[in-house]
Amino acid sequence: DERFRAVSPYFTGARILRQPPVECLFCFICSQNNNIGRITGMVNRLCENYGTYIGELDERQYYAFPTLKQMERVTEEDLRRLGFGFRAKYIVGSARAIGELGGEEVLLSLRSASRADAHAFLERLPGIGPKVAS
Repeated sequence: DERFRAVSPYFTGARILRQPPVECLFCFICSQNNNIGRITGMVNRLCENYGTYIGELDERQYYAFPTLKQMERVTEEDLRRLGFGFRAKYIVGSARAIGELGGEEVLLSLRSASRADAHAFLERLPGIGPKVAS
């Protein structure tokens, strides 16, 4: 990315993540008008309630981030009960829309799309505006 290449010398500790696109998208929906502590809690609740159990370490259970298929079963009511507020309808709507548009593969294809095309696609999803699309 040209922009990062230009600014990276000024942010020597910055690291780029390459999260799976489903996880990345839903984490960014959770980030809307939120703080890091709440975002972390929301992501953990998604994993604990809808993700696949991975294992236990030091008496703590760990879960994978839910797959798109698992996310498609989530209801707005359940997410509101878990404290997602207004984001609940965006998570449910985006999960269903992505499933109808081709699933995770369509999100993976955005890696080779132009920035403008990727933004245009993402901004058609419920709750995705220019900031989250970026």
